Amino acid sequence: MSRSSLRRILLSLFAGLCYALIVCALYLGGLLEVAELKTLDRRFRAAPPATPAVTDPIVIVAIDQNSLQRMSENGHGWPWPRDVYDYMITFLTHAGAKAVVFDMYFSELDIARAGREPGATDKALEEATAASGRVFHGYVLKTRSLASPQDEREALVKRLSEFEIRLAPRAQPHAFANAVLPSAPLIRDSMDLGFLNLLEERDGIVRRMPLVARWGDRPVAHMSVVVARRLLGIDSATFDGDVIRLGDMRIPTDPAGRLFLSWYRPQPGANSAFRYVPAVDLLRAGLALERSTQTDTPLPDDVAADLSLYTNRIVYIGSSEPGLGDVKATPLSGAVPGVEAQATALLNLLRREFVRRVPRRTVLTLVCLVCVLVSSTARGPRYAFIGASVTLVTVAGIMVAGQRLLITRRIFLDTTPLVLGALFTFLAATFVNYVSERRHSKRVRGIFEHYLDKSVVKTLIVDPDRVRLGGEERCCTALFTDVANFTNISEKMTPPQLVQFMNLYLNEMSDIIMAEGGLVDKYIGDMIVAIFGAPNDLPDHPLRACTAVLRMRERIAQMQGQFKALGASEVFARTGLSSGPMVVGNMGSEERMNYTAMGDAMNLGSRLEGTNKVYGTITLVSEATYQAVGDAFTFREVDLVRVKGKEEPIRIYELLGRNESVTPEQRARLDAFAEALALYRAMQWAEAQRIFQRAAQEGDAPSAAFVPRCREYAADPPPTPWDGVYVMKTK
Repeated sequence: MSRSSLRRILLSLFAGLCYALIVCALYLGGLLEVAELKTLDRRFRAAPPATPAVTDPIVIVAIDQNSLQRMSENGHGWPWPRDVYDYMITFLTHAGAKAVVFDMYFSELDIARAGREPGATDKALEEATAASGRVFHGYVLKTRSLASPQDEREALVKRLSEFEIRLAPRAQPHAFANAVLPSAPLIRDSMDLGFLNLLEERDGIVRRMPLVARWGDRPVAHMSVVVARRLLGIDSATFDGDVIRLGDMRIPTDPAGRLFLSWYRPQPGANSAFRYVPAVDLLRAGLALERSTQTDTPLPDDVAADLSLYTNRIVYIGSSEPGLGDVKATPLSGAVPGVEAQATALLNLLRREFVRRVPRRTVLTLVCLVCVLVSSTARGPRYAFIGASVTLVTVAGIMVAGQRLLITRRIFLDTTPLVLGALFTFLAATFVNYVSERRHSKRVRGIFEHYLDKSVVKTLIVDPDRVRLGGEERCCTALFTDVANFTNISEKMTPPQLVQFMNLYLNEMSDIIMAEGGLVDKYIGDMIVAIFGAPNDLPDHPLRACTAVLRMRERIAQMQGQFKALGASEVFARTGLSSGPMVVGNMGSEERMNYTAMGDAMNLGSRLEGTNKVYGTITLVSEATYQAVGDAFTFREVDLVRVKGKEEPIRIYELLGRNESVTPEQRARLDAFAEALALYRAMQWAEAQRIFQRAAQEGDAPSAAFVPRCREYAADPPPTPWDGVYVMKTK
């Protein structure tokens, strides 16, 4: 072996070990944790579906949209009267349910209702809980809140003495100062109580369940542990710091007492592996049982058939309606009712299906072994194919092993550091052979520091010499859109909620703009500025911009439930579109530049966005945009205006929607508006006002804007000849 070959091998091995150290440092520092958890999500999604027999012991009674609607139709809005749950508990007890677990808490008296004082229905729930003897109520631990009433705290302390939890010194469960508790009678009469907290990971996904926590100086157990220990007849538990000993069970956890849940994938075509029953159906059965008892008559056949559904099963009662705020992201889906996560935790305990994570020291050893294996096979240009093949096989083997271990043994192997170790080592071993590619990559990375939008980056990779100050004149469409009444919306939110709202809104809207070929120029608070037609040529940029606006409008309508959960209601955006020549390119300084656009068309787009407020519209477009789009969508001419800062009048149009979405009634209203607008321009104020007034009473906002104007001109007509131009007084 020549000295140069030996040197290359040693350099490759040394570089590989350096990359291994980097990977180990990233792993130990927790920087790979989110990525690793994402791979765990994919493994659960790729697991075989759970058979109905697996989840058969648990039934979930869901307070869903159908139940809420049917109760509302009967005069019972949310929250429901507490005696509703009385009927449910009574029927479940009659059916022989093992346990009735509430994934909700009753911390305050029931609200005042027609003919009833506050708390009038609480007695029924308390009596049903006491009579059943199998009802579990929950509470929520809080780091910051007002202390619960003295009688509730004393009642809970007494109940906690029934289940001793011993903590080892290295056990570090989450500590909470206060708790939101149910009433003292519910605490006394429940079969047992557990906390209901769900803790999300950094990426907002629920993967682990906290089985143990501290309430003040007292260890308390999660609802799943409490139900399991009651069903198994266990009176104490020990938390050693990485294992909870519950009877003869050894539950693997982290030092905070969190258990990785083993999720049950639903069958194809199903939304959940668990059996769901609408709460309104259980209530109907409970009412039927009440009537049967009072009249001493048999249960109806369909209700009697429902008895076996709950017999000898654990029944969870919780909400599945997103508007009630208990829908979580899990490895299986972005929207799973929180009650299903609670049921999953209990089923894991009862079936002893615990996910065990491979210890860190084992993972570090495997990282080093993988790096040595890959680096020993990629020793130069002649071995590039062998090295690439070994790397691909190693990576594939790691991913397959991680999947199989989870499915067959419920072992969670960290695959991200192993895969990174293999890839980094291969790159290090072949580093010398790809100097020119590295230089090109370095140049591209330098370009990335100047640009954020993907379309700009792609253009500059093809022609890097374009990274210089200057621009070119192009015909484009400018889009300006912002959230209406954003100040009022933001005042109702906490800072974390506002950040989450902005990220959610901007992300969804930006994705639509980019999907239609637009360039997101900048964000100004809640405003999005976008350009269609640069840097890439888009011959149909006005059409794409209008399509993007309609898609954004539809997406906002679909997201109202998410916005409402964050404290915002009736969210909509106002948009202005303007097409025409503008200068696009790099603007700024030599050291810091931004790819943007300038020109009258850009300014007009901004003015049109603000002009929506005058006419009560949500999307206004310039005449150039309207003429370019033609009959692709339904528009209406709104006015001829002279916007602030421009002398030339502009004819503006409202973008109403796709042609097929406009109803005959709307088209009739558009024809009436056009007739009134013609009369207005002919200075026939009274007749124009009459038609505008009628349309305004039917809810047409632009017509309402013309009514006072007609009245004003009738009293003080403009000088003749009149060009019909309305001068805007604000931006």
